[in-house]
Amino acid sequence: LEEFALDLVLADLASVEKRLEVVGKEARAGKKDAVEEAEVLAAAKEHLDAGRQLRTMTLEPDQRAMLLNIFPVTLKPEVYLANAAEELLPSGGDPATKVKGLADAEGAPSVALSARLEAELAELDPSEQAEMRAGYGIDESGLGRIARAVWEAGGLITYFTAGEPEVRAWPCERDAPAPIAASKIHTDFEKHFIRAEVTSVDELVAAGSMEALRAAGKLRIEGRDYRVKDGDVIFFRIGR
Repeated sequence: LEEFALDLVLADLASVEKRLEVVGKEARAGKKDAVEEAEVLAAAKEHLDAGRQLRTMTLEPDQRAMLLNIFPVTLKPEVYLANAAEELLPSGGDPATKVKGLADAEGAPSVALSARLEAELAELDPSEQAEMRAGYGIDESGLGRIARAVWEAGGLITYFTAGEPEVRAWPCERDAPAPIAASKIHTDFEKHFIRAEVTSVDELVAAGSMEALRAAGKLRIEGRDYRVKDGDVIFFRIGR
C-alpha cells in the first residue's frame, strides 16, 4: 500500500510540475490569476515532494479549485479496505490494524471484511445471512459497510422527508445549512425557504407519523442557520 500511495504522489507531482511550468511563465508576465495559482502549485509541489498526499494539505475552497484543474488523484477522497481471513473477523486482525493505521494517517475511513465470506453470504437467504454474520460478530454486509465508508469519505450525509405519498432519502453535504439541504429536493426551495420542522428516525417510528409528532408539539422548529445532521427527518416550509 505504501508503494502504491507513493506512485500516486509521484503521478500528481509530475502533473503539478508540468502545470507550474506553464503558469510560472504567465505569472512572470504579471498575470494576477496566474500568480495566485503559481503560489498554490508551489505549495502543492512542496507537499508532494515530502511524500504527502494532497488530501492532507490545508486548502481554502478557491485554492482547491485551482488544483482540481490538473485532476490530482491524491486530492480525491479515499477508503481503505482490508481483505482479512474469516477467522480474524470482525476486527480483521493485524492486517486490518495496519491498514487502519494508514487510513488514520490520511484521515480516511477503513473497512475490514472477508471477500470470501461475502461471496458465500451472497448465496444465502437474508435470514441465513444474518445468522451467519452474527456468528462472526458482524451486523452489516460488507457492501453496506463499504458504501457507508464511501459516503463518509465523500463528506456526505443522508436526511429524510416523510409524508404522502412516500418516505425519501436525500444526499446532502455534511454541515449544510437547511436551505441548501432543501435545494436537493428542488432548487427553488433554497430561495423560498421559511423554516424546517425536524425530528429523528427513532422519534418518527415511535410516533407513527409526522402529523402525530406535530400534534404532540414534538417537532423542532429550525431556521436558515440550522445545520442538517445525518438521519434527520425534515418537513420544509417553503414560501412562494
